[in-house]
Amino acid sequence: MSIGVAVITFKDIRHLDKCLPPLLNSPLRPKVLVFNSSSNDGTIELAKKMEADTLVIPRIEMNHGSARELCRKKLGTDIVVMMTPDAYPKDKEMLSKLVKPIIDGKAAVSYARQVAHPGANVIARLGRKFNFPEESNISITASYNLLIISLSFFSRTIRIS
Repeated sequence: MSIGVAVITFKDIRHLDKCLPPLLNSPLRPKVLVFNSSSNDGTIELAKKMEADTLVIPRIEMNHGSARELCRKKLGTDIVVMMTPDAYPKDKEMLSKLVKPIIDGKAAVSYARQVAHPGANVIARLGRKFNFPEESNISITASYNLLIISLSFFSRTIRIS
């Protein structure tokens, strides 16, 4: 199965050196796309230098839902991973671990654990702790009523440590 990764950016040049290398060096050799809504801070230039594909739209046209759909279409891969640039993969195996449940037919959606950055405010810390617990889990339709708030993010569908 082909793998694509879309990194949605706006004024995020400071994150690319931590976010992109583990993706670009993944053994899966994914197609990596940096999407940008015209931030003109050098994000796109650095992404190109790092050999990621790029897609830029006018800032006024930015909408998170349509941005993801544009990325999905441009990537054209069997599996699409959506990331924010401040989500730093711990190692080059992160992507392999993340998509394995999908490739194995055990999940339709998979999410990695997100941990708040040092110095994050209490809302960010509590939100990450609730939506991304330390233990991996698989949620099924029967537990929908228990997870209705979390399911809006699909964060508890499956999480790989």
